[in-house]
Amino acid sequence: MKFQEQSKCRIAWIDRLGEGMLPTRESVIQEGDLLHVVLREENATHAYAVIESGPEAE
Repeated sequence: MKFQEQSKCRIAWIDRLGEGMLPTRESVIQEGDLLHVVLREENATHAYAVIESGPEAE
């Protein structure tokens, strides 16, 4: 997933419409998804900046 590459964190699971799901390479993050991420402490500032700025244009 591009999000993981850009944010330097790993999505552990996604809550979508009240149900948990494990992400795959083909997963697409949708509005309203709640992401549970795992990251190294030293990457936290970068990860938060990526999340706040939104996806990069292709």
